[in-house]
Amino acid sequence: MKEKDENRLIEIMAEMLIKHDEMVANQIQTNKELVLLRNEFHSEIGSVKNEMSKLNLLSAENNRAIMKLANQMEQFLDLHPRVEKLEKAVFK
Repeated sequence: MKEKDENRLIEIMAEMLIKHDEMVANQIQTNKELVLLRNEFHSEIGSVKNEMSKLNLLSAENNRAIMKLANQMEQFLDLHPRVEKLEKAVFK
């Protein structure tokens, strides 16, 4: 090979090594960002799980309150016929 061709090959290989080093640096940076995102994601998941637990407790508490209210409403609705019977018996 001619010396000129050899020099051009060396130049091209040097450029390839520089580009390879840049790619490796970019990959390292990307990996660091991914680790940060993963940690943030896990933190957010923990927060969401915590909020879901709170909402589940509130939902259960609301269900109990609704059931209690339904029972009281049923008792209230049963009261009217009982009062009518008493009124008929008293005011005959």
